Amino acid sequence: MNEKVKYIKFSWHDCWVLLSIPNRKEGSKLREIVRTGDVLNHAVPTEKEMETGLTKGLRTGFISKQGDNFYLTPKFHKVNAGTMKAKGGWFSLIDKLHNRLKKDNYQKLSDLSVKFRPEEYE
Repeated sequence: MNEKVKYIKFSWHDCWVLLSIPNRKEGSKLREIVRTGDVLNHAVPTEKEMETGLTKGLRTGFISKQGDNFYLTPKFHKVNAGTMKAKGGWFSLIDKLHNRLKKDNYQKLSDLSVKFRPEEYE
């Protein structure tokens, strides 16, 4: 049985969501990610953008989730290290990460997904 390897492609919006996860030992709740996303891009990610970006992060192992908290993983830090060191300001980080992630294929490692209840995202 030869199962085809599946890869995940990241959009600009997915990168925005990933960069919006504060890098904290105790993890970050949804409201903190939304708040950081607003600071980073002067806009609030939509519920769909947030669900898609977090799902792709989980499926590639870039983030993990325990309870209501999301965590950036060492795998994400390794991929993102060059982005953070590149020239340019805070507002160019999304573009830099997107340019980095679209150069490689990232294997789907799980079927984990994020789906918010309507009252959660409000």
